[in-house]
Amino acid sequence: MNKFIKTFLLLVLIFLAQSVWAADVRLTTLNSEVSLKETFLVDVMVDSKDSINALEGKLAYPSSALEVKEIRDGGSVINFWLERPADNSKGEIPFSGITPGGFSGSNKKVFSIVFQSTKLGEVKLDIQDLKVLLNDGNGTTTTSTSSGVVLKVVSVGEALPVKVLEDREIPEDFIPILAQDPNLFDGKYFIVFSTDDKISGIDSYFIREGARGEFKKADSPYLLGDQTLHKKVFIRVADKSGNVREVVFDPQKENALYKNKLLFAIIILVAVVVWVLRKKLWRKHLK
Repeated sequence: MNKFIKTFLLLVLIFLAQSVWAADVRLTTLNSEVSLKETFLVDVMVDSKDSINALEGKLAYPSSALEVKEIRDGGSVINFWLERPADNSKGEIPFSGITPGGFSGSNKKVFSIVFQSTKLGEVKLDIQDLKVLLNDGNGTTTTSTSSGVVLKVVSVGEALPVKVLEDREIPEDFIPILAQDPNLFDGKYFIVFSTDDKISGIDSYFIREGARGEFKKADSPYLLGDQTLHKKVFIRVADKSGNVREVVFDPQKENALYKNKLLFAIIILVAVVVWVLRKKLWRKHLK
């Protein structure tokens, strides 16, 4: 996967080269001691002095002592998930994502996990197989560090629940992009779309072409079934709290973003790389 991300960064991102500075990905939680059957929140945070734009790794935890109840990626510093954080039922939560344009600074949230303790004793959570790329135009792998947390599960004490997210806001508005590229879908028309939800996070996208028919689950980039571009495209995006935004896109209307050739080229390259990496990840999980 790493070589594909490097190609993406080399083609898409144009920034001044900067000195290599270690990025730190760390786990944080409020308490070092929890009660048996208590739910608690663990945040995955990243600090970096220099601009970085790609992260991948996995959060390892003892599945015999902890159970994943929920994963929250609302408000993440990651814009495009190549592998959205998800529990693989093996005591691991793999993740991989990119942020075109990069980011830097301290206390940037990657995602959060709600765990429930199921066994007494000491438990350790850490980050493994970490890779971080600099936003330097060359896809430079920076020396990165990670730090985990150690918790003690005790039988005494009150088992306090994690605060339930109250999300009544629909996902943010977005503008789909119509595109063609010889490297994707045999040069056929496709659309690119993405948005964010600052509270509970994006759950799924659904698409319907035309005024009738059922919505079907979809990912970006999406190959249009109607290559004549006569049908309007209805895109619904749902967050993890069930709030839904619907956007109607008319492929025949000129898109204002086409006028910015550099921005359009970046969007298309992002779509190509995301598609290639998603296919690679899918094949990896089949092995």
